[in-house]
Amino acid sequence: MEKGERVVTADELAALAVVLGVSPAALLLPLEDREGARVEVTGAGEVDAADAWDWMEGRRPLVPPSGDAHTAELEFLMNSVPRRRRSLRQHPTGRALTALQERIATLVFRSSFVVMDDPEDEAEAAEAIDAARHAAQRLLAEIDYIAAEDARSRRPRAEGRDG
Repeated sequence: MEKGERVVTADELAALAVVLGVSPAALLLPLEDREGARVEVTGAGEVDAADAWDWMEGRRPLVPPSGDAHTAELEFLMNSVPRRRRSLRQHPTGRALTALQERIATLVFRSSFVVMDDPEDEAEAAEAIDAARHAAQRLLAEIDYIAAEDARSRRPRAEGRDG
């Protein structure tokens, strides 16, 4: 397998991932997703590494479709992601969670290279922090909404008023 002298089956790939303690995706794509990095994906050619990882994680199609992008994304989710996970991603709370994860990823990435002596970097960092806080507040608001809906659904129904 290492020499590329034989084809690896999906079962072997899964078994290797288990033994190595990684996801199957880690065996299929280079562990690279920095901005501008390119990776080779069989059947698609060279693509942006971050796009390849989003596709591998079932977030969106690898190749941008022609036509309605929203419809293509929904079709991709319908065919690529189990119903429960798809429902979470489409729910406002799931979308808020994804937005927060993206904002946190931006903060973590920035923190590894930002030089705070540069006023431009300071402004960008402040903007990224504000965006993360806003995303966290949005997520908390969605959680509060779900909690309120749950509490309303648990209240005993008022009995008929004519009795």
